[in-house]
Amino acid sequence: MQINLSHPLIMENMPLKKFNCYRVGGNTRYLAVPTTNQELSDLLIYIKNSGIKYDIISAGTNTIVSDKDYNGVIILLSRLNNYILKNDNSIKVGAGVKLNDLINYSIESSLAGLEVLAGIPGLVGGAAIMNAGAYGVEFKDFVVSLDVVDNKGLLINMSNNDIGFTYRHAKNLEDKIVVSAEVQLLKSDKLELSKKRSDILKIRAEKQPLDKPSCGSVFKRPKDGYAGDLIERTGLKGYRHKSVMVSDKHSNFIIGCEKDIKSDDLYYLINYIIDEVNKKFSVVLEPEVKFIGFE
Repeated sequence: MQINLSHPLIMENMPLKKFNCYRVGGNTRYLAVPTTNQELSDLLIYIKNSGIKYDIISAGTNTIVSDKDYNGVIILLSRLNNYILKNDNSIKVGAGVKLNDLINYSIESSLAGLEVLAGIPGLVGGAAIMNAGAYGVEFKDFVVSLDVVDNKGLLINMSNNDIGFTYRHAKNLEDKIVVSAEVQLLKSDKLELSKKRSDILKIRAEKQPLDKPSCGSVFKRPKDGYAGDLIERTGLKGYRHKSVMVSDKHSNFIIGCEKDIKSDDLYYLINYIIDEVNKKFSVVLEPEVKFIGFE
């Protein structure tokens, strides 16, 4: 179904390579970039009434987009609610704020907790949807509530207990878009927090291939053990498939090894890893990444 291109938020035939970490993807028939809750709500109602399919890209740091053109609307959330508001130990933050910008702000405000997540790419909204975590700390540990817009365009406030946070997932957010979060932190010493952040970033630089295009950890941690360890023990560390390869620095990272990465290469390698690990260990690895436009 055709969309009226006089809609102020909608652009036509936009390249999706600009909006994900691997720089892959074809063109989307339509792209919409809301900046406020009302714009997002109106947009969802308009799309629903138009009967055209849509999908969401946050910062694109955890997303693999097909090189085939997308025949629908991609809603880009990177400009949605770019604000941070502090009230004592509480921070209200828009979903379009980079997680690391929130972390830096909290440290400058002498507020502790989030610094352990330093270096995790993406936006606050994505961190909530994926319940981002590292070193035993998860985003849910600090969330008081989230403001979300459902697929009918309704704005809803959800408390932490209503969200259904689990490991790298929030089951009650599956049909919703996070627009802002309220987090509660603890007073601490700014210099100590800065040092902790520096230490975390140093560890990441030593253990992760940050100099190559990647989406971070590709697979969730299985029930027993670690995905990277299983991949390495399968003999796939450093394994290459055309334009991409399993990092020889961290086996749960898939990196681009050519200038022009192909999304089909990524899709193939991820599924090949799943099959090979399952054959050897009877463990089915679950991707953390989101796929858009694949059959």
